[in-house]
Formats: sequence, C-alpha cells, structure tokens
Amino acid sequence: MASFYTVLARLEAYRTLLTVDRSSRDRALAFMDSLASDPFQEGSDVARDSSGREYQIRVVGKLVVYYWVDHAEKEVRIVDVVDADTAPA
Repeated sequence: MASFYTVLARLEAYRTLLTVDRSSRDRALAFMDSLASDPFQEGSDVARDSSGREYQIRVVGKLVVYYWVDHAEKEVRIVDVVDADTAPA
C-alpha cells in the first residue's frame, strides 16, 4: 500500500495560486499533488532559510515552488509559490 503525505501550504503560497492563470495554477497543483505520493522528489535547486532549514526549489511552468518535507510527520510543507520571472536567483 502506498504511503501518502499531507501537503500543507502557507497562506502566502495559496494566495499566489489564486492570482495566476488557470493553466499555471493547475500545473503547480498537479506538482504538489505528486509530492503527496512521492515526497522524495528533489527540486532543481536547494536553499536554506534564515533558521538553516534546507528546502527544495522546483520550477513548475511559470511558477517556482519552495518546499520541504517533514518525514517524521509525513507532511510536505509548501513554503512559497512565486512567479518565475520575479523569483530570486
């Protein structure tokens, strides 16, 4: 039986999804959904936040999704979703 993780998104990430076109939103949501069944997916880059936590960065179409996985809690935490054109390099 497959082990599924819960995907949680910060309010700011959710608000971004509400402002983008449907195609971009659907692609980002499909990626997030895929993280629930395969939370071991690595991003295209890795960064650390101010507390030192490592998180994954994945470009999904016109959006960049920042996330980290809490395997102990079986949760994927979506930290942020931003427009790829305005994302920090």
